[in-house]
Amino acid sequence: MSVAACAVVVLAAGATAKAQRVPRDTGLPPVVVQPTEPATRQPASQSASGTNAPRRAARRSRPTSAQAPASAPAKPSVDSGNVSQTRDGVDGYVAHGTEAGSKVATPLLQLPRSVSTVTREEMADRDAQSVREALQYTASVGTYYREGQFTRDYGYIRGFQGLQFVDGLRLNVNNYGLEPYGFERIDVLKGPAATLYGQGSPGGLWDLTSKRPTDQAFGEALVRFGVHNTAEGAFDVGGPVTQDHSLLYRVVGLGRIGDGQIDFTSNDRAYIAPSFTWRINEDTTLTILAAYQYDPHLTVLQPLPYAGSVVPGPNGQFVSRNLFMGEPSYHDTSIKQARIGYEFKHRFNDIFSFQQNFYYQNIDINLNEVQGNPTTPVTTTMPRIAAHQTFQIDMYQMDNRLKADFAMGPLFHHVVFGGDYSATPNVQGTGTGTATALNLYNPSMDSLS
Repeated sequence: MSVAACAVVVLAAGATAKAQRVPRDTGLPPVVVQPTEPATRQPASQSASGTNAPRRAARRSRPTSAQAPASAPAKPSVDSGNVSQTRDGVDGYVAHGTEAGSKVATPLLQLPRSVSTVTREEMADRDAQSVREALQYTASVGTYYREGQFTRDYGYIRGFQGLQFVDGLRLNVNNYGLEPYGFERIDVLKGPAATLYGQGSPGGLWDLTSKRPTDQAFGEALVRFGVHNTAEGAFDVGGPVTQDHSLLYRVVGLGRIGDGQIDFTSNDRAYIAPSFTWRINEDTTLTILAAYQYDPHLTVLQPLPYAGSVVPGPNGQFVSRNLFMGEPSYHDTSIKQARIGYEFKHRFNDIFSFQQNFYYQNIDINLNEVQGNPTTPVTTTMPRIAAHQTFQIDMYQMDNRLKADFAMGPLFHHVVFGGDYSATPNVQGTGTGTATALNLYNPSMDSLS
């Protein structure tokens, strides 16, 4: 268990991002990265009843920053509305704010950390088929140092292996190829983050934000075809369930069939992710997030040897890039991933608010593969082994944080106290057998012994 004792963000009360303009003599138009007016919270219902009615009415009638007396410091805009500006979390390619750097929704120009964001629009325009493809153009991030591992998303940030999070909660094992269509943004926090996230990597982390319900009703569907006989269909629908917008929903789904880049391999996937938001009252919301992903036909560990792929082999020839190192008769690997959790938010008053995030995830892996060893001395053949592995992984993650927003003189403070808990019980089993060596230039399959 790790505890973040305190994290503090101090902002100048009168400072806004609008003041940070490009000098006029450059000839460029001014760039406004952060809206000057704070986003106001939308009440779930226009009616108030019971003992809370006077307090809520008073809060709705309190003056805005434009109406505040001259002696009162202007409160910087740090509401979540500055982070999620559209249906998919960010307006276009440019993110205006993030929670990754401080666990408080903060404008990027007021955050003393290096954070890069890959938005949903960028992922769609680049047609990113995996999380590591989505991060391919992010500075300080390298995602292809283990190219032979088809089922995992590894990444280096500033030279160290980065940790991976979903909705602010850590994945205790590396990302098993999560479907990028189910996420609205990916935030990369560069540098140590132990103060906020407990034990971590000195290089940084990336946080995947799931698609969430929205106030606006919408719907989209797509069908597309690609290389390797790939056919894919997906949909994304959501909006309010009730007239007062107190209950919202969203459902994301995807199905894909196709061949892999290597002979005898497939690229199939089924994915569904429902989510619901319940605005219990003006100060309390509960969002349920769930996802299920099934990859029925995967292939792991198919690296080619250096001699024969990067440089000519011992016989002066190159190995076919489509070469399958395994055996078609012993090739059955699948991964099932199921995740469910919630995000609970409650505001006690104008100063204190509380948030709790929780998820449970189960990963079920069954692997039957014949695998080669490309690190052996250079010859025209490659030794192989037959492997059978099973993994049953459970992950429990919970993060609690209490936030205080208050002004002291010319400064406005955001103080966060919190603690998190994680547990990863798992059962793993491995068995190996022998297989004959494979001739890289004249492969003969079905050679199990």
